[in-house]
Amino acid sequence: DLPTATAAPDVAAALGLTSLKNNRYQILACTAKTPEGSSPDKKIKEGFKWLTGQVGGMFGQLDPRVKKETAIEKEKADREKEERKKRIEKMRAERAKEREEQERQESLQQANEFTNPEL
Repeated sequence: DLPTATAAPDVAAALGLTSLKNNRYQILACTAKTPEGSSPDKKIKEGFKWLTGQVGGMFGQLDPRVKKETAIEKEKADREKEERKKRIEKMRAERAKEREEQERQESLQQANEFTNPEL
């Protein structure tokens, strides 16, 4: 959309697309910003149509993979949540122990002051 816009082969190279094993990509020159009130560039619609066609055509391969990776990420998030919960419980227990120790020390000090008023 601009005279200084990068050419499609340069975009592919910059994104590392040329080194992919599966070369299913398409780069279309288009105008993303159109004057107000005008319709969007037809190349954008064409690009989305191509993309949805690719995803639809590969759905059988993609769906199990996405489900598997989603399950793995959920397990990881659940583990991290459980670890975080354990850390919080441990910190709370340590704080409670510190408070108990502080209260015990204060009680001992008060008892000492009561039994030995000259100190």
